[in-house]
Amino acid sequence: MAQSWEDLPEELWKAIFDCIKPTEYHHLESISLVCKRLQFFSDRLVSTLNVSTRTVLLAPDHRDISPLFRRFHHLKRINFSASLSKVSVKNIVRAISRSDLRVTALDLSNQERFSYSPIHDLGRKMKHTMRTLICAEMDTLQDRDLDRIVASFPDLEELDISYPRNSLISDEGISRIAVRLQKLRSINISGNDCISDVSLITLSSLSSLSKISARNCSRLTISGIEYVIQHCSNLLSLSISINPIPSPHAFIESFRANASNLQSLELFDTCVSDELLSVIGNHKLVLLKLVLSHCHGFTFDGLSAAVLGQQSLQHLNLDGTGFLTDEMMSSLSEHLPHVFSIGLNWCTHLTSSTIFNLAKNCPSLEEISMSFTSLGLGEEDFVSELGKNCKIRSLKLRHNENLRDETLERIGTLCPELSSIDVSCCRSITGVEIDGIGKYCTKITELRIDGCRKVRNLGSDLQFSKLEVLMASASGIEDAGLEMIGRGCQRLRILHVKDCYGVTKEGLRQLLKSDSSCKVLRKLNLERCCDLSADFLAWMVSSSPSLRTIILSSRSLPTLKSRDLLLKHGCLVTSAE
Repeated sequence: MAQSWEDLPEELWKAIFDCIKPTEYHHLESISLVCKRLQFFSDRLVSTLNVSTRTVLLAPDHRDISPLFRRFHHLKRINFSASLSKVSVKNIVRAISRSDLRVTALDLSNQERFSYSPIHDLGRKMKHTMRTLICAEMDTLQDRDLDRIVASFPDLEELDISYPRNSLISDEGISRIAVRLQKLRSINISGNDCISDVSLITLSSLSSLSKISARNCSRLTISGIEYVIQHCSNLLSLSISINPIPSPHAFIESFRANASNLQSLELFDTCVSDELLSVIGNHKLVLLKLVLSHCHGFTFDGLSAAVLGQQSLQHLNLDGTGFLTDEMMSSLSEHLPHVFSIGLNWCTHLTSSTIFNLAKNCPSLEEISMSFTSLGLGEEDFVSELGKNCKIRSLKLRHNENLRDETLERIGTLCPELSSIDVSCCRSITGVEIDGIGKYCTKITELRIDGCRKVRNLGSDLQFSKLEVLMASASGIEDAGLEMIGRGCQRLRILHVKDCYGVTKEGLRQLLKSDSSCKVLRKLNLERCCDLSADFLAWMVSSSPSLRTIILSSRSLPTLKSRDLLLKHGCLVTSAE
């Protein structure tokens, strides 16, 4: 006799849930409603919590979110990167310190400042378990904050203190990091204008350090970078921008002698010589990632030497390399057998031929980024024999004003595995070829058509059955288009139609009506579309119980009483302004 699913042993349920990918955790909400046993197993899979305004508002008394920590007791990473009040951050961090969690990563990005008291409490509880601390883009960051960090979390392996809006970090503060954080493997000090080469020299003493990011630090010089390369013996990844000083011969020789361990080299807005690129192409250096973003001073000969000598490359970024042509990229593509992603944004001479040649010559390629190029111009070498051998899964083609329907259709036929495409602000394309993309690329889960005013719908054939994210702000989407989306996109989770002036209440009603609606829609951005009454918002929430966030213009927000009522039903109605 067949067993009931409820009788399956715990080990089998655990094995089943372990097969779920982290990117699919949002599907667990419905599963967890079936029974407490399934909820128990699904809760164990959640290792990351993103704390938002909604998280705080749904907590008892808008203060205590500790019940979440008791439910998701396997959390390892907590992110506060959303804008939260100072009081909320303090209360939540204190709740973490009082819980049984063993958090290994904490992201405090975009917060006002580093709050000592709650972090001190957290440090006493998780002094030796915290491995990653991210404090990027804080309003204020200073030396005394670094003192608190090293005192609270002496076993940190990754520290990000990049781009504070008001940086008061000095070489002395960085020196204390180098002395106290002996297990540090990765540090990002980008955007700190008060630190100099002295900081790089002190950091080089850390034997464990393998990754340094130091972009946009105006007082750093080529001498400091040279010292790092000579003395940081385990350095695997270096990300820098040094401008306008070119690569001197002494630096190049130092690079030749000491950089053999590097696996990732990222240069931004830097003067790079052909001589340095020739050294990079040396067989003793085995790079997996090479970034030359908006760099200058080199020629195609130097670039060819680097690429031909580094055929192990998996990631190549040549953003802003203005001299590149389709013929040059065709030549380079023949020597990139392992490249996984390539960035060619702002390479203004490149046309659609480059996409076709990359698809033909790079068998491992999955991601192409070609925004602000000349897609749609020039002769296009359409390679029909590629068929379904093309592995490309992501295309970012923003701001290609000349990209037209015919070219987009050709690209679509080459990319049957495509799951994400961004053609925002490609103003010449229409809904006709968006429909064609859906026809040829049946696995698309994310579509971005922001600013495409000629795109009024996704076509009449309902091709986007797997679509989960549709970003269509300032597009031509209107009521008829919403009706088609409601009928054809049953997996849609996120929909942005901000500034879509053809969207009205009637279109929203068709989108959400019970007999054929987007059953799992969670986030809906309706800024500057239409005015919605409190009664209509209540109807939306009741018709689509999955809705968690509705974004409106500030002038369209209902009263606080109405918003509180909707929040009690699980939906936050808010403004992004």
